[in-house]
Amino acid sequence: EAVRSVMDQTYPDIEVFAIDDGSTDATRAKLLDLERRFAKRFRWVDSPRRGACAARNIGLANTSGEYVQFLDADDAVLTDKLHRQVDFARAHGMPDIIVADFLNVYEDGREEKISGAGGNTWLALVRTQMGTTSANLFKRTALDAVNGWNEEQLSSQDYELMFRLLKNGASVQWD
Repeated sequence: EAVRSVMDQTYPDIEVFAIDDGSTDATRAKLLDLERRFAKRFRWVDSPRRGACAARNIGLANTSGEYVQFLDADDAVLTDKLHRQVDFARAHGMPDIIVADFLNVYEDGREEKISGAGGNTWLALVRTQMGTTSANLFKRTALDAVNGWNEEQLSSQDYELMFRLLKNGASVQWD
């Protein structure tokens, strides 16, 4: 579902790079099928289990887009997300982070919309109102400037990353 949500984007200029982070289920077979179906737009690699941050850094190192969208296996994005956010980036000076609202869907079917705060980025960060990994769009040069994801961070990795980005002077816009 995560890969399909990206392949169905209205924005045409995308590349998808997936990392199998040591899965022990049927992931490999699914990735091989996706590789066949989307031969020119989808690539993947096997990696020993090192966690989400290491997988994201592998993806960052193996792609070339100016902006990067990160998704975990249980994430999906709306069909026009990337098109809308790329247009938004162009209209707002190509910021380092585009923060977006998102919808948490829980196993019991409950839904919770999380909205960004806007305004003061540091207060938004402290209040956990700066989006999340799958909602935000990140500029590659800003990620490179802080050496990507901290592979030692076990939780709240997106907020730790955004802290370092802000500390490094990253520009932020709320979508």
